[in-house]
Amino acid sequence: LRHADQAMYQAKADGRNRYRIYEHLAGLPCVVNQRPSRMELALGEVGQGLVQNQFCLYYQPKVNIKTGEIIGLEALIRWQHPELGLLPPNEFLPLIENTSLEIDVSNWVLRQTFKQLQRWNKLGLRLQVSVNISPRHLQWPDFIRTLEILLLEYPQISSAQLELEVLESSVLEDLVSVGETLKQCYRELGISSALDDFGTGYSSLAHLRHLTINTVKIDQSFVRNMLDDPDDMAIVESVIALARAFKREVVAEGLEDIEHGVFLIGLGCYAAQGRFIAAPMPADEVQDWAKHYQNPPTWSQANKHPPNSWQNQLELLALQQHYWQRSIEQCLQPKTPRQAQWPILNAKKSHLGKWLERLGNQHHIDARLLEQIMQAQAQQHVLAAKLQRSHRNGEFSGVGEDVEQLRVATLTIVQLLAEFELLA
Repeated sequence: LRHADQAMYQAKADGRNRYRIYEHLAGLPCVVNQRPSRMELALGEVGQGLVQNQFCLYYQPKVNIKTGEIIGLEALIRWQHPELGLLPPNEFLPLIENTSLEIDVSNWVLRQTFKQLQRWNKLGLRLQVSVNISPRHLQWPDFIRTLEILLLEYPQISSAQLELEVLESSVLEDLVSVGETLKQCYRELGISSALDDFGTGYSSLAHLRHLTINTVKIDQSFVRNMLDDPDDMAIVESVIALARAFKREVVAEGLEDIEHGVFLIGLGCYAAQGRFIAAPMPADEVQDWAKHYQNPPTWSQANKHPPNSWQNQLELLALQQHYWQRSIEQCLQPKTPRQAQWPILNAKKSHLGKWLERLGNQHHIDARLLEQIMQAQAQQHVLAAKLQRSHRNGEFSGVGEDVEQLRVATLTIVQLLAEFELLA
């Protein structure tokens, strides 16, 4: 199709009302492709960058947020472009998808990972590194042989120090072939694998049943929004429960606030990665970071209740109220765009609203406290909607007074939740 498009555009460029044939072979009439396309030029530039060693790997840590133990790193490719600077993978990996260059770059990542693991091992830093692998690379005939060669070249590196990550959405292309390769990697070489962005595909159960997967990674979009959106929270809870039922490890991506960690601990998910823990960093910064890293004290305190206990649920609701209040105030900052993404302002669709709806059918609940919380929440959301309208209309007079009233309403809810806890 791409070749046909190029022929069509060439015919238009030559004056329309004519046809052109795309043909690589010389000596045939009507040869299109005399000038390289922009895609071919870009591919050539990527290939040149690989030859000239312009690529590098950054590493993002994965941490046990319950114990503070560093459980591994994810290797992420970057292109140190001579003119454009440091480029993230989405700027160049789509260009090489389904080309031979994709295999070359992927093999380079694997070899660089082994080299770096060897350096860290010599420094006494023994870690597992996850590498993103495309289905095309997994189906490459020499994939297993390449891993065998690398393990022979670096005998001091245990196969358990390498983990293969595959995108859930991508394995749909050939579930059987990909599954067979992952099984062979684990059973014959001892290399584990992880299913990345879990929850974004439509046949997740089939993936857990048929793929030799050791770890499930919750997609970061669900983790980022779970404190605001109960639907995203439900997906996170479901993935954790699903992974536990299939006896898989689970890692939450996208941990960007301290509250995310508290909620994940409350849900029974202890492995996480995200910018609150650490942003992706060059290899030479990892050792110093690992030496000084400590979990926030708030996460240690969150371990005192078993997951899903009544007291734990009330504390998480109170935490969510503080997070919601802070999100509102951040949206009101002068530099925030007027069309910024605000937290949920529909009381019934919020975490607290869903919780109140569930409690409404239970007769043993203190009706007086329940009514007080509902009144405070109604006032809270009226004020928040008013603040949103004022901000979008550029009206700033009286905003400070409304914000203060909103804080009072939020604090009232938190105090009433504490009373519920005392009555439990």
